[in-house]
Amino acid sequence: MDDNSVVYKLVADIDDRHYEAEIQEKQQVTETYTKADVAGRPPFMREEQEASGDIFRCKLGNLPPNSDAKLQFSFVTELAQEIDGSLKFVLPTVLNPRQRPSTEDADEDATVPDVSATCYNLTFHGTVVSKHEIVRVWSTTDRLTTVVDGGIVKTVTIRLTEPFSPTHNLSFNILYGEDYNIQTSLEKGDKGASSSLLRRDILMMSLHPNVISGPLNAEFIFILDRSGSMSGKPIRRTQDLLLCFLKSLPTDCYFNVISFGTGFSPLFPRGSERYGPASLKKALELQEDLRADMGGSEFFNPIHFVLERGEIPGYSRQVFLLTDGDVSRVGHVVALVRRKARSCRVFTVSVGAALSTSLVRRVAKAGGGLVEFVRDADNLHKKIDRHTPSIGTARVSGRIGEKGFTHTLTFDVSRDAVTTSETYMHRMAINALIKHLEVIDKDDI
Repeated sequence: MDDNSVVYKLVADIDDRHYEAEIQEKQQVTETYTKADVAGRPPFMREEQEASGDIFRCKLGNLPPNSDAKLQFSFVTELAQEIDGSLKFVLPTVLNPRQRPSTEDADEDATVPDVSATCYNLTFHGTVVSKHEIVRVWSTTDRLTTVVDGGIVKTVTIRLTEPFSPTHNLSFNILYGEDYNIQTSLEKGDKGASSSLLRRDILMMSLHPNVISGPLNAEFIFILDRSGSMSGKPIRRTQDLLLCFLKSLPTDCYFNVISFGTGFSPLFPRGSERYGPASLKKALELQEDLRADMGGSEFFNPIHFVLERGEIPGYSRQVFLLTDGDVSRVGHVVALVRRKARSCRVFTVSVGAALSTSLVRRVAKAGGGLVEFVRDADNLHKKIDRHTPSIGTARVSGRIGEKGFTHTLTFDVSRDAVTTSETYMHRMAINALIKHLEVIDKDDI
């Protein structure tokens, strides 16, 4: 699952009996599952992996012979916005093996089996409902049949035209007619809920502030994942991305390229060098000969090496991680980035179809940067290159290098907001709060 996803429901129909799952503490749910299995009842359990927050495992226990089982789970997620303004929905159907260093404790979370070759059939039926005009719905990997129903509320139904091949993630893009306007959604709270957050109304806003800044002197450090899991398309995409980055660097900058696997190797061991013909030639030689030949996926040491080095006076440090997300010690890496990345930004570029979103999202958030996903058929160059008043104001402020900016916008909740009848945004808000608390240092609490 995408690391931003919130799984909130699991039901099962086994023959003529209906089951609904409840949330329990991890230790308690394991005991409940074991007791039911020993007693001969058909238990089922869905749990988040300890090592990777983007993997959920569903266990179906003791089934009687010749019985039928139907499992259904529900999740809510934010859709990633592409460079062309479209939104992208991804249903993960591919999971590559996850590598873990031998120094870690061996348990069932340490290795995830390769399920990409599993034989199964998949049918898909999607419905897109929007208040705004839907210009186009398409997929870069599969042929779709779409039916548009106009009116005040626009609806598009989606089906696969051809049988699905389980060699890639199922995805499609949605382009709206008003993609850069302020989008607001209102979700009313449940006044009878036990949680104070669930009792509150929640307003979600999507905005694109027009931030204009002058030139920025910067040091660019590219950290490349060259572990075994990057073989094939991921390493070739990394080559293309690195070439695009190198050709796009400003003349007045410093840069370095660091490869990592089981160990790590800087292109310039003494530190970043000024961008010029000699340094660029050396970087292009590395780019041309890039291979996924460095063993495991130990990212902690190279990022520690980068963040511990002194910065170049007058140059803002910008760190870019290119990976499939299949690295070890995610929690340690996120804590390190959050603690050390005070005066620099850390961006993550995730390549490949079966990528892990847990590391790339959490590292980018901890490092004050952005995350970009480069999947099959994506354009690599575009990727880089009670009654209260209904009028509200939001202020967005931030920094680009040493320069600060503030962007203020006004919106009308009654006129513009789409009111939902579910609790999707409450679930996403709770998930965001939990993930925020997970990366807070104990000294900050």
